[in-house]
Amino acid sequence: MYQTAQKNRLLAFLEQHSREQFSAAELSAALGGTVGESTVYRLVDTLTGEGVLKAFPRRNGRGYLYQYH
Repeated sequence: MYQTAQKNRLLAFLEQHSREQFSAAELSAALGGTVGESTVYRLVDTLTGEGVLKAFPRRNGRGYLYQYH
């Protein structure tokens, strides 16, 4: 798995909050703007495909919530 500073920050946050679920927008905000929202979307897509994250459909049917797996 290719590692970037942004990916490492995201993974560190998710590992620390492994029992919680977040939208991509919430993840970007939680990282204090150090990882842009579009980058978070790309990373969660990649990490979900790699089995690192689980994606759960939101109750309103719009988007997903992600959780460290």
